[in-house]
Amino acid sequence: MTPLCPLCGADGGVCFDRRDRAPILLNRTYATCAEARAAPTGKLAFTGCVRCGFVWNAAFDEKVVVYDGHYENDQAHSATFRTHIDDMAARVVKLAPPGDQLHIVEVGAGQGVFLEIASDKAGARLESAVGFDPAYRGTPGGGPAPVRLYTDMFDKNTAYRLKRLPNVVVSRHTIEHLPRPLEFLGAIYGALPGLRVKLAVETPCVQWIFDNWAIQDFFYEHCSLFTGRSLALALSAAGFEPRSVTHVFGGQYLWAEAEQKKTKTADWTNADVPNFAGWSKRKDELLSEWRSFVEDASRKGPTYVWGAGAKGITFACLLDPEAALLSGLVDINPMKQNTFAAMTGSPIVAPEAVAGPRPTIIVMNPNYKDEIAKTCAARGLDAQLRVFGA
Repeated sequence: MTPLCPLCGADGGVCFDRRDRAPILLNRTYATCAEARAAPTGKLAFTGCVRCGFVWNAAFDEKVVVYDGHYENDQAHSATFRTHIDDMAARVVKLAPPGDQLHIVEVGAGQGVFLEIASDKAGARLESAVGFDPAYRGTPGGGPAPVRLYTDMFDKNTAYRLKRLPNVVVSRHTIEHLPRPLEFLGAIYGALPGLRVKLAVETPCVQWIFDNWAIQDFFYEHCSLFTGRSLALALSAAGFEPRSVTHVFGGQYLWAEAEQKKTKTADWTNADVPNFAGWSKRKDELLSEWRSFVEDASRKGPTYVWGAGAKGITFACLLDPEAALLSGLVDINPMKQNTFAAMTGSPIVAPEAVAGPRPTIIVMNPNYKDEIAKTCAARGLDAQLRVFGA
């Protein structure tokens, strides 16, 4: 029986990417190879709705997903990504009318990096900045001043932590981790009764994944993925009026801005629906091509994947599950260095640890190509860079 779409309730979904074993948390850190290889795994059954374009993992089990202090997903060590979050923080500040004092809430705030940047950009206009995230590692109510962070999700039961109700709410890269996105958006709506709150949501664009055949972008953590149209419809169904949905970060992410309204309606027809047919066949072809490339490169010298985030670890699991070909994964986040990648047990190393005559480096995300090339050049590393999708 075909599962009903969690977003619009339609049946007839198309299962286009199925895997029996995939790491549950790719951004969890593991201190030993053995611990990493024993990392919990789950099944993938990515299914697309032919009515609204929403994509979800029909095999997702939220009971096995636990975000805690071992979850490390800070990308702000990258100058490229730092530029992006600076731009997004500026957009958040502009959501409030000029001259208005800012009371910002971030849902899924991590360790408060983005909220701290937004607070700096708000300057004297900022009166409060509060973040909610179960993965926050500090003391509840602490955080980088003037930010306060809590290990809760934000809803009507935790809104009491706010000294002042917000006029701007932002949620970046959180909704894709949740199997019931309408419930998530509805919880934000329900925590702010009768307010004309501005909401900003950032999440991966599943149409970009299809357009670029980014096979490494389907993984367990991201159980809910949107097209631009389906994200706008989800906001409408939850009680928000979408003002704009645009593409950011080289088209990879959606950035939606909305305002609270009194009615909850959505017309699920005429949505943009990706072409689900042919995905599985093309995925197998790409893996075969990349496996041949890596086998050849590893015979000539060390071969690394640059980026030990979800993309890099997923690629390693698909291509080299026994860690027989890749020399390791490279990451500039010190919290990830000297740890091991989930399921494969591949070592995660700092750029300084890359060695060997003319090593091969596979760049998972084309947005970082120039930054990685500069890092290699600064170290005098004569590396062969191969960009996925190039």
